[in-house]
Amino acid sequence: GITYDMDVLRLIDKIRKLGLSVNSVVITQYNDQPAADVFRKKLERRGQKTYIHRKTKGYPTDVDTIVSDEGYGANPYIDAVLVHYYQKFQELGAEFEMDIRIGDEELPYMGLCQILSNGLENAWDALKALDEEKRKVSVQMKYNKDYLIIRIKNRCREELQVEKGAIVKSSKEESGHGFGLPTVLETAKQLGGDMMCYTENENFVLDVMARCRHNS
Repeated sequence: GITYDMDVLRLIDKIRKLGLSVNSVVITQYNDQPAADVFRKKLERRGQKTYIHRKTKGYPTDVDTIVSDEGYGANPYIDAVLVHYYQKFQELGAEFEMDIRIGDEELPYMGLCQILSNGLENAWDALKALDEEKRKVSVQMKYNKDYLIIRIKNRCREELQVEKGAIVKSSKEESGHGFGLPTVLETAKQLGGDMMCYTENENFVLDVMARCRHNS
């Protein structure tokens, strides 16, 4: 018989031969399995975008746990904020990459949703001013010791220059870059962290750190 990973690759090739696009592959029930990591790297070497979705605690029988913060609530920003902005960036014709390396840890969900929403809205607002072929944004979430690190990186206008440590401010009516960043900074401070933004190589980079407890 054919293995699961080979069957997925076969299906991708078959779909593309029909003239259809395969935007990404989601690896579900992910729990840091070595075989899944090998498969993900194989997909990425083929230029295929991949995402992971960790197992929902209690699924499918323990309904109370499933609908709690330990179940679907464990990653509400993945299921809501990121999906929402993925759709918005698609409508812009923008390339949107995600690298989310978190699991079932106890996290300050409301604060992180606010950071992601404002950061991605800021990126979306900036990409609208660019030609479609230049529209590209990425979001990363990973741990560094006791902190959760969030990086949102998007293409920006060539003339925009922001030094590290500066806070860019603008209103929704302005054509500048920086909408919502003061809110991101305030929320990061409330979470025992900080925020920094800067430009490099025609990219605007937003780095946010928040103190979080997580499983080693």
